[in-house]
Amino acid sequence: GDLGIDAQAQAGTPAGFQVMFTRGINTFSQMIDYWHYMGFLVNQNTAPYGEQFPYIVEQERNHAAFVAAAVAVGDGSNVITGADQNFSNAWFLPTPIPAPAAAAMVAAPHPAHRRAGQAVAFASSRQRGRLEG
Repeated sequence: GDLGIDAQAQAGTPAGFQVMFTRGINTFSQMIDYWHYMGFLVNQNTAPYGEQFPYIVEQERNHAAFVAAAVAVGDGSNVITGADQNFSNAWFLPTPIPAPAAAAMVAAPHPAHRRAGQAVAFASSRQRGRLEG
């Protein structure tokens, strides 16, 4: 968890505030593309009976990749005064910057360890188990 005031402000949550692990990831395709922004869930209770009384926190989440916001939720008929509105925390990924047009991109040469048309490059030169190709 985020223990410092600055880290909590960047995360958009105060200490002890329970949130969804997937906050900010709102579609399946976002989870596929941005899974590496997610943190690790770790049990901080390392006492002898810590597994029976876990203190689970999230560590190493990339808070800078998400935008923390507050959304007003209320009765649709009360748009004038807003007397019955509650605010709920929300997170989302910012809109990505579009990639340059394909015509403007120059094809990069294949790295030295890969041959043209080769989909996978192996890091070692071991030949055991490989078929002659």
